[in-house]
Amino acid sequence: MTKTLEDIEQQGAQLQTALSSLLQEHTTLESILNYCSSQEQNAECMYIAGKITASKQDETKALEYYQKATGLEDHVQSWYEIVNIMIQRQRENPDSIEYTKWSLYKALESKNPEITQQVFQLGQKLHNETEYILAEIVFTEIVKQTPNHTETWRNLALTIKESPTNQEPGRQEYARYCEYKANGGK
Repeated sequence: MTKTLEDIEQQGAQLQTALSSLLQEHTTLESILNYCSSQEQNAECMYIAGKITASKQDETKALEYYQKATGLEDHVQSWYEIVNIMIQRQRENPDSIEYTKWSLYKALESKNPEITQQVFQLGQKLHNETEYILAEIVFTEIVKQTPNHTETWRNLALTIKESPTNQEPGRQEYARYCEYKANGGK
């Protein structure tokens, strides 16, 4: 199909409109980022600055904003974003496991049920994606902080049983122990 000059001009006008819209959106995001990053005592602003910065692929700066938000209050969304970034880093660099565990520990330390529920759902998501090692890390950190969370014990047992490491020494016994805890064992 041959395009006419009119078709090309129309397509050019559409592209110009789209570009103009993108530039406006970029300017708006930059304005929001500038404002929010200047509001260091506002947890919600720090969270928004983190989200915008993360969308620019600057995880390190995004982590700074999220950490500022959690330092101001028990900011559930920021903790979730921190944990997500650390899980992603763990996927890319298995040597970062201690920092990933520390981030989970710090997120769960407040014993805020919303944070625990979001981290639990992340563990389930990782399990469903067959990321058993990461799911096990998440579930283990939850039961360290909330040892009576029977659903987490149940999921931890299932994750261990389905993990490729399930035949290693002691793994089956640990899975049985997790089932025992899931059923109310002390």
